[in-house]
Amino acid sequence: MIIGSWIVGGEGSTSEDKEKVETVDKQVEAEKKEKDDKKEEKTKKEEKKKAEEERKSNRTVDEAIEEDNDNVDKATLKDGTLTLVGEGKTTFSENTLFMSVYDMFEAMHEGFKDENVKEVYIELTTTMVDQKGNESVEPVIKYNYSRESFEELNYDNFSDMAYSEEWRILTEADYYYIHPGIYKNLKDKYTDHVNVEGFK
Repeated sequence: MIIGSWIVGGEGSTSEDKEKVETVDKQVEAEKKEKDDKKEEKTKKEEKKKAEEERKSNRTVDEAIEEDNDNVDKATLKDGTLTLVGEGKTTFSENTLFMSVYDMFEAMHEGFKDENVKEVYIELTTTMVDQKGNESVEPVIKYNYSRESFEELNYDNFSDMAYSEEWRILTEADYYYIHPGIYKNLKDKYTDHVNVEGFK
């Protein structure tokens, strides 16, 4: 009788143990899957990050500037000349447009860090309206620096000076051009130093 009870009790205990083991196995399996999923996700992120870093390291200077610089809408490098095109401030007066002269000058600095760049040509565009009311996007301020002219500048000091006196960037350039429609509405602080067109 005691033996029988022990056997019956033992059978019941074995069934409960089996359920517990199955539950534990499922938990272990779920935890393992979760851990594997996290590991796989981490690996994918690392691979994606590595691929992106590799892609960025293989970009040409024009590709890098166009992608990374918000002020540059188009960048092209051809035969040592880097051309940077940017749209002037969307809500602009002729005078606030000169802020973009400085923004593009900073992009020029990035361009000259590449030894393949011998000259940087800047073109600022904006929407102009003609006498008949027709709108067209036109280059309104242009300037360029050769590497030699740019390297004559003490960039850190000069950029500090030019931050509030953007005309300095034009007067030190090899060549600059300001659209007559823009020039006629500039403040004296600009027209006292620049003309519609100028050469170094």
